[in-house]
Amino acid sequence: MNSFQKQKKMRKEVSAVGNKEVISHDERRLRYIKISAVTDVLSGVALAFILQTGWRLPIGVGFGEMVLLVTILIGFAMTILTWKYHERFILSGVLHYGPLLISGYLLAVLLPQTWYYSSLELAGSSVRDWVAYVFSLLFLCSIAFRPTHYRRMAAALVISLIFFWLGSLVFGSSDAVWYYARFRGGALNPNQVALYALCGFLLLLVYLRHVPLIVVSFFALAIFGYLAKSNASKVALVVFVMACGVGALIPYVKIRTRLLWVLLVMAVVWFVFRNDFYSRMTDWWAAVDGQNARQLLLFNGIDAWLSSGLGTIFGFGAGSFSGMSAPFQGSEVHNTAIDALTIGGFPMLFSVYLFPVSAWWLAYRQGRILIFSALSSLIVFSFFHYVARQPVYWLAGYGTLVYLVAVGRVGKPKFADAVHAGNQPRLKILFISYFFPPYNAIGAVRTGKMVKRLLDAGHDVRVVSATRQGLPQTLQIQIPEGVVNYTDWVDVDMIVTRALGKKAVTKVKSAGAAPTSKMKWPSRMVSMVGRFYVSWMHVPDRYIGWFFFARKACQQIIDEGWRPDVIYASATPYTALMVAASAGRRNDIPWVGELRDLWTDNPYAHHRALSRWLERRTLRTAAALVTVSEPLAQVLADKYPSSCHVIMNGFDAEDFVRSVPKTDTSRAESRRLKIVYTGQLYAGRRDPTVLLQALALDRTLASQVDVVFYGPNLAWVAKLATEYGVQAAVRVHEPVTRMEAIRAQQQADVLLLLTWDDPRERGVLTGKLFEYIGAGRPILVLGHVEGDAASLVCGEGFGVASNDPVEVAAFMKALLSDTTTRATYERAFHERAGLYERQAQVERLVDVLKTACAPQTYAVRRVQG
Repeated sequence: MNSFQKQKKMRKEVSAVGNKEVISHDERRLRYIKISAVTDVLSGVALAFILQTGWRLPIGVGFGEMVLLVTILIGFAMTILTWKYHERFILSGVLHYGPLLISGYLLAVLLPQTWYYSSLELAGSSVRDWVAYVFSLLFLCSIAFRPTHYRRMAAALVISLIFFWLGSLVFGSSDAVWYYARFRGGALNPNQVALYALCGFLLLLVYLRHVPLIVVSFFALAIFGYLAKSNASKVALVVFVMACGVGALIPYVKIRTRLLWVLLVMAVVWFVFRNDFYSRMTDWWAAVDGQNARQLLLFNGIDAWLSSGLGTIFGFGAGSFSGMSAPFQGSEVHNTAIDALTIGGFPMLFSVYLFPVSAWWLAYRQGRILIFSALSSLIVFSFFHYVARQPVYWLAGYGTLVYLVAVGRVGKPKFADAVHAGNQPRLKILFISYFFPPYNAIGAVRTGKMVKRLLDAGHDVRVVSATRQGLPQTLQIQIPEGVVNYTDWVDVDMIVTRALGKKAVTKVKSAGAAPTSKMKWPSRMVSMVGRFYVSWMHVPDRYIGWFFFARKACQQIIDEGWRPDVIYASATPYTALMVAASAGRRNDIPWVGELRDLWTDNPYAHHRALSRWLERRTLRTAAALVTVSEPLAQVLADKYPSSCHVIMNGFDAEDFVRSVPKTDTSRAESRRLKIVYTGQLYAGRRDPTVLLQALALDRTLASQVDVVFYGPNLAWVAKLATEYGVQAAVRVHEPVTRMEAIRAQQQADVLLLLTWDDPRERGVLTGKLFEYIGAGRPILVLGHVEGDAASLVCGEGFGVASNDPVEVAAFMKALLSDTTTRATYERAFHERAGLYERQAQVERLVDVLKTACAPQTYAVRRVQG
């Protein structure tokens, strides 16, 4: 049953408690969505009603404003009531927090300014106008924090405009119907009508992507602008056509090669026809200017803005016009930029143009020429009319930006060559991984080997990784020069490390990651401090300081002309997934995320709500997800709509020499058993206590066994061995290079695999397990003996899994005394180990990547706020 079927089933589930029927959360959420659908339609109708001037309350508030206020209040109520019933609508950066920032500015800065200048009785200052700005921003916030259906709202707005237009034709004798005087040119400023028409046209382009409808809408806009006697609308139409030409001639991906040539051609044409251009522009400006009226307003508005030093920065408060000396006459300058500077200075200018300009640039980058052109015309239009108090302006700018960001996540790319599975074997892959050779880490082994196999298969791969990782640079994998881009990064632990020392910080973080009930109170205090530190500073992990550097490197690679078919990010760290999601969204490229360990469902870490929010926000945009076992894939599949695939770790046969070292023979003759563990240990989780208990049961056995641990911070293991009295059988070593670790594994008689005895460990298949399989030595699994790792080892005949010291002791005795037991394990490795060689896993990955960027997979989904 897929996620959609599950949701549909849950909606129908109704349980009875006593005699009272209880509605499920999904059923309640569905009811709220139906209510929200009504408010979306009412919002569109209300926006059109705002144009109507005859129906007003005594305080000057119109009928449309009242309806819109009701829909805003309902929107806020729906946000609160449905907050726990559905996935919140969270957008990135400026999209989600923009309305809050702008509203905060209006309340904290512009309101005090307006009150102050109103107290001075400065002409034009008006708290009522400040309320108009807040009203517009309330509308923006109401659609920013709940799932708004922009297509429905836009359709309601456009249809209402058409009906009002028809109504003006039928009831044309009365100005009470709908701005009729302005519509027939009876007022100096018909641009408010034209603004609604232009915004409606933009929303049609965004949410109704049918070419015939777009063509009809364009001609309707042209006719509407002509009838409205709006010179600004005529200018906007000309700008729209010119912007279409610019977008077609100079697409973003070719801006560096074509821009100079286009500018040269334009310069030549201008030089040849400069007199004609000057004459026509003079005539056009004379028609627009209206006998120097507009020019006078512009200069007076600039004088008002510059009339005070502090006012130049922060403006003079809300009003129809402002300035210390009120030097000009009229309602406004009718230029949004100048009016915004006069009223609120640079913060107000930023607020007004935040969404339209952001959407304009994003549309150009994505190659959406019609949207880019419509936004260009809207921005130019704003220089002939003051638009900041119009909710339709905020809706058009914000709604367009929402669409472009959403379609950038899941839409079909405009310039990338989509790869069909099976018909184009060569992929261009941008590979993002913090851990990468030569830095020696188990994650770097997987990513390094994977990239090498992809390159050997003929794929074009670019890697973004990090430098200064603090790891030995001993992992030598042959990667061609120029493939890997190592970026800098900022260590969020840097200040604390310098203050307390590296060992102290490591101890605190390790304690926070592995608390146990057996700890004494000082250790438990350290554990609590560690958990607090990690949960606040490591969001999503300690490598968050790499995010901006890696994202910049990805963007530079793409801007230089190398556009990948797909982006692949390997985690941990989870910061790599955030980088991939951001790069994919910015450039309209599908991305695939690999989680070797789960993110917030990781049993070894403590996560706050912020981390869970980051995970949802990031992974929901992935075209596909990859993990290393079926249980982990099931966890991801239950949470996210993306397809989830299992690509286990593997080993490279070239790294392992199958011949048995001579040391095995001498050790067999001396009747000794060497057990080796390579990697990190965690007290209470990856813990060798059961093995030490088995040795303590039989002192004779302990004298025949050598247990060797290779890894960091193992002093506690030696102390634990002393407590059990088997310290003579246990040795600990500092970390060694990967090849030395492989050599130690091959020279062992038994390889020790430690897992955490917890149900959450069930699906964990570490890279160490596959290294052990490649070494071809019997494996002893301790910890979660019912997990996937234990099942694989026992099911393939590679070893045993037990937490019983008696059984573990019997296993060791059998290997010491029975040559048949060793032969049985050797035969199992010879017959079955090849199934876990890395080449098969890489071939599976290529299939996943091809499917992820195929057009039928990477299709435009319905955009719903």
